[in-house]
Amino acid sequence: MKTTHSECRSQNAKRGPFSYGALFAFSLSSAFCVLSCGRLLAAEVPARLFFSDAKISFTLPEDWTLSPSFPYGPLFTQTLPDGSTATISCAISAPLDPDHVSADVPTGVLRELAQRDLTSRVPGFKSIVDTDLSLGGHNAYAISWEELKDGQVVQHRSAYFYVENRLYAVALEAQRPHFAALVGFFDDWLSSLDILSRRDSGSLTLPAQGGVWVHQTGGLRISIPSAWLIGVADDRSVGATYAEGNAHTELTATLDSSSPGGKPLTRREKKMARILVKKKGHRILKESEVAFHNLPAFQIQYEGMRGDQWVDGTDLYVSGPKARWLFNIEGDVSLYHALKEPYQKILDHIEFL
Repeated sequence: MKTTHSECRSQNAKRGPFSYGALFAFSLSSAFCVLSCGRLLAAEVPARLFFSDAKISFTLPEDWTLSPSFPYGPLFTQTLPDGSTATISCAISAPLDPDHVSADVPTGVLRELAQRDLTSRVPGFKSIVDTDLSLGGHNAYAISWEELKDGQVVQHRSAYFYVENRLYAVALEAQRPHFAALVGFFDDWLSSLDILSRRDSGSLTLPAQGGVWVHQTGGLRISIPSAWLIGVADDRSVGATYAEGNAHTELTATLDSSSPGGKPLTRREKKMARILVKKKGHRILKESEVAFHNLPAFQIQYEGMRGDQWVDGTDLYVSGPKARWLFNIEGDVSLYHALKEPYQKILDHIEFL
């Protein structure tokens, strides 16, 4: 099994233009239910990393740094007192059986696949201890092992599990003097694994108090501040909400896998974008085609009623290098305008991969 993420590809079937109305209602129902629990809930739920098209999510561990190259490198790194580096990585196989998709496999099968993977990659590895476990409601197999690398004994803890026809291996690596002190943390952190839902069904059981959402196939990485609650995350969209008193505002990012990246919206697509706004009963205030991160973009600012609340909003269509994206921001008028600077910071820090 390769140790990079390049083999992970979204299985999304191509679909038509953005189903924005359905997504918007879906996002609101999920995020607003989260907010009904109030600020106390926000204090209880940690930030998370969402690897969207791989359909997995973990908490962001304290004292570890999210790799700036992810998803094309390690998940997390930590510099240890002697200057060496410990890493947590995630490797995902190509589909194992293109003719049969299985949600999970028995631990005995995982054990066999793991041993085959390690033997092929590290022929001289030495097994230390192994165990069966459960991660995210799936069977899992974990093995601690060591190898000699550049004259140093390096130890590993690799946890294998299976999601929709692919084998996943999440692994801790550290030099032997430090491994024992880290492996307990690693096993505890593994328990935070969550398997994400497919598109349009991604309401999280518990929200995340901010985090990072990555979509490798669509080429996007977006960071959500801790003041926002992420209540929606699936294999094509993420939704977060912010509240002050009874006022609330929402931010969503949605992949349009049917539209090629790099190309501006056509006249017909712009017309459809306007229709989607008007279908919600909103009035278009302004349009612009100012580039976003030096990429073709089309922006619509609008106003209207949502229930008994007056809202302002923005639809921002961006043709990224790999795919087209729709970023929507909508909220109660007073809060929407008060958050213009935080909105802009989120948008400014979006990375197209």
